[in-house]
Amino acid sequence: MLYGALIGQSAESGDRGPLFWGYVLGAAIMMFGGIVCGIFGVSAAGKSLEDIADPLSLVESADEDVSPGGGKDG
Repeated sequence: MLYGALIGQSAESGDRGPLFWGYVLGAAIMMFGGIVCGIFGVSAAGKSLEDIADPLSLVESADEDVSPGGGKDG
């Protein structure tokens, strides 16, 4: 929606400055996301999901035991 509004504004006025700064803002957000991913990201390339995180079937609640099939025992 932001780029659509900037393109419409550029088409009406002929000034492409706001559109340029919109793309600069988008690039800055993408660079920030890359930095955050580099700091907090998980190295998961070529690994199976079970190597990255425990399966949900291993989680047990405090009130009841859950079988690997997902149902209650008994």
